[in-house]
Amino acid sequence: MIVYGSKARGDWNDDSDIDVLVIVADGGAARHEALRKLASRLSAATDALPTILTRTESEWRQLGDADSPLRRGIERDGFVSGNGRKRGTREEIGQAAPPERIILSRSAAGGQMRAESDFELSSSGMESTTGPSRGHEAAAARLQRLYAEELQQLLRPEVFASMDETPSMHERQARALVRHARERSPIVCEGLDETIWIWSDLHLGDMGTITAFDRPFEKPYEMDHVLLEAWCKEAEADDTTICLGDVSVDGCLQEHHQVWWEQAPGAKWLVLGNHDVDPVNEQRQVAVQRTAVTVFAPGDPPLALTHVPLMQVPHGCVNVHGHIHNQASPTRHRHINVTVEHLRYRPARLSDIRRLARRLLEGRDVPGRNTRERLDIVAATMP
Repeated sequence: MIVYGSKARGDWNDDSDIDVLVIVADGGAARHEALRKLASRLSAATDALPTILTRTESEWRQLGDADSPLRRGIERDGFVSGNGRKRGTREEIGQAAPPERIILSRSAAGGQMRAESDFELSSSGMESTTGPSRGHEAAAARLQRLYAEELQQLLRPEVFASMDETPSMHERQARALVRHARERSPIVCEGLDETIWIWSDLHLGDMGTITAFDRPFEKPYEMDHVLLEAWCKEAEADDTTICLGDVSVDGCLQEHHQVWWEQAPGAKWLVLGNHDVDPVNEQRQVAVQRTAVTVFAPGDPPLALTHVPLMQVPHGCVNVHGHIHNQASPTRHRHINVTVEHLRYRPARLSDIRRLARRLLEGRDVPGRNTRERLDIVAATMP
């Protein structure tokens, strides 16, 4: 096991996460999967965002053959668990064996790293003696604070003046989002990835959206029907669909949209977008089971779900976002754009999004003109 990143370099702060690489033997599928699950369990025992990467020996060699930036960084900064603070040589890091029992957390005094045996790793699963979600909730709270701070930056006049070429928001919308971010509790998404669907910026009923973002529809009713049909085809009654903002815009939501929304299968969560909090849209709202400003989805890797893309993505996380429609995300390796334009007008399964996120954090180049193409490429060639 190798600890790397800011914790290994010694330049971490109170908001830093814990980066751990565990290399397992080829063919150890059960152990490999158990270690992947450790990331979410580890969150329950620490107030830092944990990231645990598990790679087989073959995968680790392939990263070296490809001159992966991830491997170069780990070889430069990492140290092998049980080797004190001594930097691991390339040979030591490449040959590091995973421990049987390990938990990393901060001590109460000074935030120092410590190792305990509160977790049991086995093919049958893991049990924790700590609370089930304390770390998740702390990570979610930090994410929401970061998001609120970045939204506050949007209120600076010089920022608004620079937003002519991007989907922007009115000052009243930005202020409303900041207020919601400070008043609402953050949400942790701990459901099964296979039962959760994600998309954003449906803009139901709005003709202006069709024109502005070159959507392949002639009328809003046609667009709405295609979106609803795709939703009903993908999701099932026991699933959850999370919309990362902007169900509709400019007062376009009508009664038939509310009926369609309720008829769609499963539970509905809404991460508030700038149009959702605009007073012009408050007269009609869709029915949702949970409303949030941010959602933290722990796992391998952790995902930060927001409407507006983050400018500063917490290390080890990937930001899943909407808002910018058919434009490219701020980065190709730390952001995933799930607007309906990028998803080709149907929701994406969270398990597929997380798999893409995992490959991106590995430093792999995943081509594609939009997120749907990238998801398909990862599913076909990088499972």
